[in-house]
Amino acid sequence: MSIADRLDDARVLGDQGRREGALLSILVAVAATATRRYPYPAYPDSHAFPQFIADEMLVITGGQVGATQSESLVRIEQSGPTSACPWASVSTSETSDL
Repeated sequence: MSIADRLDDARVLGDQGRREGALLSILVAVAATATRRYPYPAYPDSHAFPQFIADEMLVITGGQVGATQSESLVRIEQSGPTSACPWASVSTSETSDL
């Protein structure tokens, strides 16, 4: 199942009021996208997921990041490479079948 399929499932579940299932589908899609951006074994999942979230925090929050979150982002960004690719322009290779 592709990342795009997981996001479609999340939309369907959300439309049916099944928010927990929608959230789980979104988290699977985020984890898969993080792994695409930061491939294993160079980046274990314990690094890929938080690094991806840090890279995309301004997109996720619509540009609203508090001081505590900003400090956390700096620590994560200093621990490994970052990507300039915004969530809205995720490449086709990141959304193809795993």
